[in-house]
Amino acid sequence: TEENEVRPLFKDELLFFVVMLGIFLIILFSIFLYLVMKKTRETKNRDVIESYKEEFQLPLFHFLREGVKEVEVGRDPLQVRALIELMAGFSQTFASEDILMRIRLFAEDHFDGEIKKHLRHRRWSMRMNGLYWIEDFGMRTMKTELDRVYQSRKLTKQEEIQILKIHIKNGSPD
Repeated sequence: TEENEVRPLFKDELLFFVVMLGIFLIILFSIFLYLVMKKTRETKNRDVIESYKEEFQLPLFHFLREGVKEVEVGRDPLQVRALIELMAGFSQTFASEDILMRIRLFAEDHFDGEIKKHLRHRRWSMRMNGLYWIEDFGMRTMKTELDRVYQSRKLTKQEEIQILKIHIKNGSPD
């Protein structure tokens, strides 16, 4: 009779184990599908950004070099991201004061909202990207946002250093 009592208990444990294993596998498979879909979307977005960069590289180069016919910036966030990446590359490549001034004015006119969005983001890496772009473009219109980030309680040492570098480059007395 003791064997009969042990067996049903064993069957219940085995059933519990099989059910839990099934639930665990379903959760793992769901996470896997989510990650695959996210990676697919990111790859597609990256391809679109790269195609925008190819499309805008030459007109943007002519605009920066000659100052004629400004490139039109649409509302597509991927297009804006492509232009930001192109401008950041150009700002590190060119040393001409005229070109750097055009980059700064273009960035202040067209990237203000996108960079502010990055500076307000929860993720540290997004905020740092925004700070790097401000430095790359030499933007002077972001002083209020920089002060807000600097006063934030969640300011990291890297952010503080980057903000101070921006202030020094822009000649701010703060």
